Amino acid sequence: MKKGKIIGLSSLLMAAMLLAGCNTTPSVDPSSSVDPSTTSETSNTSETTSSESTTSEESTTSEESSSSSSSSSSSSSSSTPTSEGYPLLTSVPSVGDIVVFGQNENSSIAGALKTTGSGNRKTVYMESLETSYNADKSLVTTFNASALKFTVRKDGNNFRFETSDGKFLGAEKAKNLVLASDALNASWTVSVTSSGKATIKNVEPEVGELRYNYNSGNPRYTAYYNPASTLKEVEMYLVGKEGPVSPTSISLNSSTASLKVGKTKTLSVSYFPANANTGLDVNWSTSDSSVASVENGLVTAKKVGEATITASLKSNANIKATCKVSVSEASQGNVDSYTIMIYMCGSDLESDYANKTQIEIDGYTYEWDGQGLATKDIMEILSVADQPDNVNIVIETGGANEWTTRTYANYSDTYDISSTRNQYHHVKNGKLVLDKTLDSYKSMGVSTTLSDFITWTTTNYPADRYATILWNHGDGMVGCCFDEVASGSEGGFSGQHLTPTEINTAFNTAIKGDLIDKFEWVGYDCCLMQVQDMAEKNSKYFNYMVASEESESGFGWDYDTWLDDLYNDIDIDTPELLEEICQGFVDDNGGEDAEYIIEDGERYVADQCLSALDLTSIAAYKDAWEAMSSVITSNNVSQVIGNVKSFAGDAARNIGNYDAKDFLIKLAEKYEKTSSIKDAADLALEKLADVIVCNKAQKGAGNAYGLAMFRPTNSTYVTKSSYKSMTNFTTWAGLF
Repeated sequence: MKKGKIIGLSSLLMAAMLLAGCNTTPSVDPSSSVDPSTTSETSNTSETTSSESTTSEESTTSEESSSSSSSSSSSSSSSTPTSEGYPLLTSVPSVGDIVVFGQNENSSIAGALKTTGSGNRKTVYMESLETSYNADKSLVTTFNASALKFTVRKDGNNFRFETSDGKFLGAEKAKNLVLASDALNASWTVSVTSSGKATIKNVEPEVGELRYNYNSGNPRYTAYYNPASTLKEVEMYLVGKEGPVSPTSISLNSSTASLKVGKTKTLSVSYFPANANTGLDVNWSTSDSSVASVENGLVTAKKVGEATITASLKSNANIKATCKVSVSEASQGNVDSYTIMIYMCGSDLESDYANKTQIEIDGYTYEWDGQGLATKDIMEILSVADQPDNVNIVIETGGANEWTTRTYANYSDTYDISSTRNQYHHVKNGKLVLDKTLDSYKSMGVSTTLSDFITWTTTNYPADRYATILWNHGDGMVGCCFDEVASGSEGGFSGQHLTPTEINTAFNTAIKGDLIDKFEWVGYDCCLMQVQDMAEKNSKYFNYMVASEESESGFGWDYDTWLDDLYNDIDIDTPELLEEICQGFVDDNGGEDAEYIIEDGERYVADQCLSALDLTSIAAYKDAWEAMSSVITSNNVSQVIGNVKSFAGDAARNIGNYDAKDFLIKLAEKYEKTSSIKDAADLALEKLADVIVCNKAQKGAGNAYGLAMFRPTNSTYVTKSSYKSMTNFTTWAGLF
């Protein structure tokens, strides 16, 4: 699932675009007028597949609600004090807020949750509460002792509501809420209007949203898939704030680092538990300042040798984390040439916007600049000055029903990019030069088209280092590069695409057909492709890999920043170059702290992320993961998976991608008294730290630590049996 945001749009559309599934639409100029009545409750630019769409009665998509919900990381929640009782929240709550749900829509009724029933799962319903009026006729709501209080937690971009005894509000199905420590479907998206009306939707669309149903005999809260007009939005009232929570452990974004003399690396600290909110300041130290110094996490390599960088809590020096830094001499011009191969399958990301002066989004018409999204990335590449002769950029184009004409681009000749033939181009002095047009159209969703391109490029543009970038939609273990020309239709996921097995076949064919031992790195400028199964397969052909765990924004990578670095220093260390790719991507999407006002003060906290892996370390990690898999059962996985960071928003249950580190942390927590499980999870965490070169994520990304795992279920696009045939994580696959 690729790509949704275009820089410089109205804030409403920008938020929708950043929540990219695969067919997302780019946003427009912020000066464009938007009907103020259009709120996040009614717009729908979801990129998920059609099976993920909500019904017309439920026009608010879970992704859009999530866009509002992400703002919980802001410093405080807005509330309007009532004349008596708890203040009404008029924006989404913050993590650590303690809230109750109420309903004040009927002038004579207010309410709060309480529990009844028996057994592990208890039904949650609404109880009528006393109300009265002030002299000025304003309503006074009094909350009784039975009001069920929830502490707000986060699950990635979604919310969880936890009781004081560790139970979570969940829902087994429509009209059936549950409250238990292992509650099903316990993650919710939340948006709140300025008047305090909350839309609280379950991440499972078939469950629906939390609604209040009143009748005099049975006022209650329940979950409805298609809420009737008589059902009311809920309200949230702020009871208080969670007390201080100190971290019990910390970790660094890298446990090892290799630097050349004079180079730097920034280390960052993660805290456990995730809701730690006090005592977070750290002291930084180095075991040998002559080898590597450190200041506020910035490590500078001084001379050849090894040094250990330590971060320790100021409040408790025994809580610490380390990074072992190896420093070597700076390279002396040993890379004579570099070739970047970009396999650019344009699809609807190009054709929907190519050559258009206006575009229509959700019934509104906006001015457009005529460029498709693939062309925009080509233009970024062409904008980088001073390309050295020994850096080759080679691009194959295809896969789109329409391409932007040369009126909007910068080609060296009179040709336009063809929509009926694949073409090979190279970049020279800021222009796109045509090398070859294939005799007939070849689907970019088959392995031979990719392997032919790689073989042709390595033959015609030989180099000391090679990198391959796949550009298009991505769908995790489903694959990437969805070709709309080959499908004979429009849109993202129709037609042929490269499966993980076909990608592996293409790389294997291309490398065997050449005298190349390994390519330097592979990049997926696509959604959801940073999955450990993909990384393990790619490790046979590449030293490094860069991709996103989450859905990418519409522009994808920021090509001009990292190409400028490469043009200026062809000897740049690959980890440093890949970190520039990751950082540039996040910066291009507004930076780590980006959030956008949507309507009525609601905010979307951006959730883009991009990470780089050292594939030479993946084998040891795979062995540790498989060893962990041999001491757990599928039930162990089920016990923790509901709390693990998932990806792809509303489509998460079909994609099946979860953050691997978050899973291991929560598995070790859950089974801390079962030494075989905890020790195995801890070892996998240790090996995973060696794999992650860098991880850049916006604050809305939550627990996205840099590498996803795949968990097959009966509802995932890749079935359990199919998964077993395509992965080398065989012990893990055997659990399902």
